[in-house]
Order: sequence, then structure tokens, then C-alpha cells
Amino acid sequence: MAIIISGLRWRECGAHWEGVKSGNAMAPSPRRRTEKPRRRFWLDGPLAISAVEQTEFLSRLVDGKLPMTSEAMRAVKEITLVEKTTAIELPAKTGWQFDEKLGWWVGWVVRDCKSYPFALNIDLPRDADAARRIPLGRECLHSLGKL
Repeated sequence: MAIIISGLRWRECGAHWEGVKSGNAMAPSPRRRTEKPRRRFWLDGPLAISAVEQTEFLSRLVDGKLPMTSEAMRAVKEITLVEKTTAIELPAKTGWQFDEKLGWWVGWVVRDCKSYPFALNIDLPRDADAARRIPLGRECLHSLGKL
């Protein structure tokens, strides 16, 4: 999505992101533009989102209730699919905010025709801790009976 959004003009991006109603809805603006690539705005820019807000966003994505085309939402679902068995589908994505030393694993589990969005935020004091995101998240999902 970052690449899709970064292709929009800055004015359009701000208006588009407000319609998504996610987190603090702060998209990059021309005044805040830095030398960093535009597609890093959610890592380096003013955008902030809590784990609860992330699951609400994912729920709207799964239900097709975001102000995006159905093709765009379907593409996100397809490219994030990391596991598919006869029992579950697991679309998910990791992320890492290097300066704040914060990592995440977000996605949703589809099981028995129901979707269960999840968001794990984890402090990453050492780079090696990044490898803990998925196993810890999977452990939580197992304990909840979703995997």
C-alpha cells in the first residue's frame, strides 16, 4: 500500500488518508517532506496508529469497507497471504520502526468463515529481537484458539 499511496500527489494523499480514518490520519504534507523516500511516511512521518486502531482498520479491509477499490483491497489480501491450509487462511505483514525500536506483526486469521484481526506491537531493543514477532504472535493466536 505504501507504494500505491506514495504514487499519489501529496495533496491527494492527505485527503485520501483522512477518508481511511486510521490512527491519527496524518499523512505527509509538502511542508514535512524530507529527503527520505515517500513510501516511508508511515515509518518516518507523523502517522501514528495503535494496535486497537490497526485491528479496526484490518476489520474494515476484510469487510471491504475502506474507501478503496475492491481491486485494491483484494490485491492487499492476496499479497499478504502467508499461510493457507484447509482450516485457516492467514494474511499478515511485519513491520519495524527502527528509530523507535518498535516492531509489529498484523493481519487476520480466517477460520470457520469468520475473520479475526490481530495486531502485535513489540519493543525491539536489539535487532535480533525482530525475529520474535511472528513466533510470539503465533503463540498468542494459538492460545486464543485461532490457529
